[in-house]
Order: sequence, then structure tokens, then C-alpha cells
Amino acid sequence: MSEEKELEQQRLNRVGQEIDQQLIQAETYFEKAHSETRAVESNYIANTSINTAEVDDAMETNAEIQQQRNIVARVTETENIMAKTVDTLKLLRHNPYFGRVDIVEDSWPETLYIGLSSLQDDNGDFLIYDWRAPISGIYYNGTLGKVSYPTPNGEQVVDLQKKRQFVINDGQITSMFDTNETVGDEMLQYALGQQNDDVMRNIVATIQKEQNQIIRDTTSDLLVVQGVAGSGKTSAILQRIAFLLFHSREELNSDQIVLFSPNRLFSSYIADVLPSLGERNMRQVTLAEFFSARLQGLDVQTLFDRYEQEQRFIGHASYSVRQTLESE
Repeated sequence: MSEEKELEQQRLNRVGQEIDQQLIQAETYFEKAHSETRAVESNYIANTSINTAEVDDAMETNAEIQQQRNIVARVTETENIMAKTVDTLKLLRHNPYFGRVDIVEDSWPETLYIGLSSLQDDNGDFLIYDWRAPISGIYYNGTLGKVSYPTPNGEQVVDLQKKRQFVINDGQITSMFDTNETVGDEMLQYALGQQNDDVMRNIVATIQKEQNQIIRDTTSDLLVVQGVAGSGKTSAILQRIAFLLFHSREELNSDQIVLFSPNRLFSSYIADVLPSLGERNMRQVTLAEFFSARLQGLDVQTLFDRYEQEQRFIGHASYSVRQTLESE
């Protein structure tokens, strides 16, 4: 295994060099996009003249304003894309991947490395597959032998010949082991040892098969997750949000997702999970905050107010009964 570990470390070093090169390039593009955005915004007013004296002038002004807005939106979107690319590469730099699967598909052997995000070289070859990609489901669902994964043309069957898991810290493989399980005991022990009571961590390297079914479900309009305390419900739901943002990225973004939190402390506890997966956080509110914002101007009766009202009613009713009995 020591020789194999050395070969794996050599590959990891090459991937690290590729990440560093792409990061330098991405940061250069980001700085350029940032400068362009600032320039467009600063020239927005100067490039737009307001003239509403005549109908034709007003129409021309509106068209000019819309054109300037489109330019601002375009350069801002480019800057946001480059900023996300930089953040993703920084996440990959110290821990590029955590798993490897060797498969044979249509008599063609292939080795896939699974990590937080996909990474391709200049030739378009995948150095890392995003854990949310359909083919990456093999890592979570499959044991050695015949397994399948979804494709646009239906289920594709492959022969899973090896499943390897890595513990990588700052670009160095500290441990690696082959397993036939979804997650090996060594990986679980390491993950549990890294737990921090102050913040919740992402669990992409230790997702169990049952959790993976929850995370990757795309057929249910309404999904209810039940489980005992500590069974991983919250972790699975947060990874599911990251998966849906990847799976439906053309129609869904973080601003369209609301997570109802029991309190602010819980919101703080889970706040780092999505950013650690390269995604922006969704909105988090408590139910009290949600209803307070949407029911402004309405007098919502609290449980205490209701109790007081019921006690007054009981008191009045008792008094009326006594009065009736005394009058008889």
C-alpha cells in the first residue's frame, strides 16, 4: 500500500499544481471583471441622459437606460461567476477530493476521483468529479460489482471494481483505504474526531446510503425526513440543498430557498455548511420572524393573551351562573 500511496500522492501533487495555476488565472480574471464592473457603475449616470420633453425623447431615454442596466447586469454576473470560481478553487486547494472509484463501462476501464467540485484540465479531462454529479452516486450507493447511475438515456450499468477513500490535509494524504462499504469505519472515525460543537461541518465524504437517497431525490414534490436525534437529518437536508442548487442551477438559486430555523443560535451553528460546499447560504429565519414580517399591522394573539382571555371568560361565566342561582 505504501507504493500505491506514493503514486496517489504524486497524482495529488499534480492536481494541486493544476488548481494553483487555475486559481492564479481565475483571480486575474476576477480582478479584471471587478474593475470593469466598477467602471460601468461609475459611468452609468454619465452615459445616460434624461430627456422626457417629447414622446420620442422619452422612449429613447428609456431604451438608453435599459441598455445601461443590461450592461451593468452583464458585467456584474461575470464578476459573480469569477468570484465563485475563485472561492471553489480555494476550497479545492487543501482538500481536492476524498474518494476514488474504479469502474468498467462498456469494456472501458475508468478511474474517477470524487470531490467538492469538478475540475478539468486544459484538455477537458476530468481530474475531479463533483460529488453531486450523477456518476458520483456510484461512490455513495454502490458496493463492488454491478452498479448503476442515472443518465439522460436511462440507467447506465457499470462494474465497480474499487472504492478508495482518502483523508487529505493541506495537500498531503494522511490516510487512505479501500472499502466495500458506503463509508469505511476509518473515514467515519476520522470525521467524528473532526467534529466541532461550535459549527456543523459538511458530510459529503461520509454520506450514508440512506442519506444519499434523501439528498438526491428529484421526484418528490414534498419530502418529509424523520429520524431520531443525532441521526443526521439536518446534515442530509443541508447537503440536499447543495445538491438541488447543482442539479437545478438553471432554475434555482440560494435566494429562492428559505430555511425555518428554531432560533438564531441554530442558524449560526449551520451557517458554514453551504459555503464549505461552494454555495451561497439560503435565507434563514425563525417562524416568529417570518410571520412578524408578513403580518405587520395585525394583532396576533399570544398564548398568554389567550389564557388571560379564557380566564376572564370563565370568571364572567361563573359570576353569571351565581347571579342566576341567587335570583331563583
